[in-house]
Amino acid sequence: MRKSFFNRQKDLHRLIFIIIIACLALGAGFVVKKHLTSVKEEVHNESSEELLYDGTSEAFTNETSEEVAEEYYEEPSDDPVSIEPNEEVIKAMESGDPEKIDAAVLSQYRELNPDTKALIRIDGTVLNHPLMQSESNEGFYLNHDVLKNKNANGTPFMSLTSELLKGGCNAVIYGHNIHTARKDVFEPLAGYESLSYYKDHPTIRIVTDQGASDYLVIAYYLVDTADEDAFVYWEQTSWKEEKDFESYMSEVEKRNWLKTGIPYDIHDSFITLSSCSLELAHSGTNRMVVMARLIRATEKEEVISAYLENAESNPAPFLPQKLRTDGEN
Repeated sequence: MRKSFFNRQKDLHRLIFIIIIACLALGAGFVVKKHLTSVKEEVHNESSEELLYDGTSEAFTNETSEEVAEEYYEEPSDDPVSIEPNEEVIKAMESGDPEKIDAAVLSQYRELNPDTKALIRIDGTVLNHPLMQSESNEGFYLNHDVLKNKNANGTPFMSLTSELLKGGCNAVIYGHNIHTARKDVFEPLAGYESLSYYKDHPTIRIVTDQGASDYLVIAYYLVDTADEDAFVYWEQTSWKEEKDFESYMSEVEKRNWLKTGIPYDIHDSFITLSSCSLELAHSGTNRMVVMARLIRATEKEEVISAYLENAESNPAPFLPQKLRTDGEN
């Protein structure tokens, strides 16, 4: 039997409805797919941006990524500040006069930073730096360069109460022991454990407005500040009483790795250089210390040569507790 008109119309409506639903479903699927694709791309881009700028990420494994990492990521600075010499320094260098060069270099550092008190160096080593002293923040240059920028290597600096070239005074000077492949700051101090090194580098030069002054090394010793009997060498920057001076120097000589025989008294000027020691690496309380006395005007070259010729190593310096053998007190 043939369907009635109304039945045929109902079937047509049902077919149209099915087609519409199918179209809507396809359209919705396309929209959802496009949205998901967009979301994925967005997430990927955000992750990529994080990786581009995160130099510590392990995701940098291929050559391209490493190039990107080098471009966008910077290690914290640990390089000594590089300063172009000004005209005054260039002229002094052209003259070839060491005194003029020292004066010009010191002057330029002073212009850059008034906290510059002197230049400090040990000839034949990497120690050749400006010497700083803050007016109020003693440890500022422990992690700042001469331009006052953050720098892991820091710059040699004096304690607040330290004075140079003054009789009865002991200028305490600090600096990091940079003993990596690129040696720097106070790394050369470790060499004074060797008698031959001492004889090759017996003096420390300090350059001030008064010119260059040489300090003769008289002691090298180790201290662990965590020890109960630790020598608090850094607190003594001057002496008013003879007994205080003698007590201090007795502690120095007890620990001294060198037997120099060099005379000294309370009227002399001293410097004490302090840095971390490798013997007690990573303890945070380990110190190597070098003490030097200003060469007297009466001490001629032959006198100093005699000091060096007669110098010996101390076979039994008093060591920090962690380095003492059984039976040592």
